[in-house]
Amino acid sequence: MANTHPNIQGSEEVQEEFFKNLKKFFPDGNYADQVAEVLCISRDPAYRRIRGWKEITLAEVYKLMRH
Repeated sequence: MANTHPNIQGSEEVQEEFFKNLKKFFPDGNYADQVAEVLCISRDPAYRRIRGWKEITLAEVYKLMRH
């Protein structure tokens, strides 16, 4: 089903925007490694979330925002 409201983004766009903004708060080192560490996952699943290949959960968003 297509998004018909011009001001509401799909989940992929929201996730992309979330990680784009979050990156500002992880300035040092490898961003994916830092995300992986906070979420207690390996680098590959972190990259999948950052690239939008795997949907991030609300619990993961919470962990990243609390960091």
